[in-house]
Amino acid sequence: MTDKVLHDCSTNLEQLVVVKHSERPLTDDEIKELRELLEANRRMKWLWGNSRKTFIWLAAIIGTVSVAWEALVKFVLYITGK
Repeated sequence: MTDKVLHDCSTNLEQLVVVKHSERPLTDDEIKELRELLEANRRMKWLWGNSRKTFIWLAAIIGTVSVAWEALVKFVLYITGK
């Protein structure tokens, strides 16, 4: 059974087509464009990461302020007897 599996694997390997790297080298302008794309991608990731952190902080602050305000209102109403 092992010989059959090995034979099948070798047959499958023989059927594979090997593609040689035949592309031309990149020009200086193309390299420059690729670098600009990479830098733009890095900046976008940084922007979204910082925006997400900022919105999380804002949500936490707004939640804290609203809970504190509600507690203050209840305290004032308790003190005034209403």
